[in-house]
Amino acid sequence: MAGTPGAWAASCSPRPWWTRWLRGSWWPRAGSPTATAEAHGHDNYKRKITAIDEEGTVVTRAVSGKPDRQIRNAFTREWETRQAEIEPFPVQYERVGKPASIRAREEGDVEHGSAAAGQSAGLIRDVRPAGQVVASIVEEAESILRRLGARDGA
Repeated sequence: MAGTPGAWAASCSPRPWWTRWLRGSWWPRAGSPTATAEAHGHDNYKRKITAIDEEGTVVTRAVSGKPDRQIRNAFTREWETRQAEIEPFPVQYERVGKPASIRAREEGDVEHGSAAAGQSAGLIRDVRPAGQVVASIVEEAESILRRLGARDGA
């Protein structure tokens, strides 16, 4: 069980769940969400995520026929005017979403492709090597444990 939260933290979150819990807040006080250099995706895609703010994403059915959050771009704006043309899943994905995803994530055309991004994408400000992210998680955890030990008199 102990490995599961760690794997989740390493793959999905800039800070492990337990550091947020120990601090009593959901978002970390030190540091911020980050993208990693090793993550699958074109460098243009990663740069675009670091450039957007909280208004930089939109929920659309354009990619798969089901709602999902994308970086707001020419692709999503075009489909806002074509709602009646959106096919049900999986037809929309095969005809539109799959090639649009390849365009953004692999070819780097983040303005005309499907660039998925979660609600917290606007908080991401940098792209760092995964090793640095892990090292900062370890450093923060050690700091928290030292503070907790000092408080408890250990």
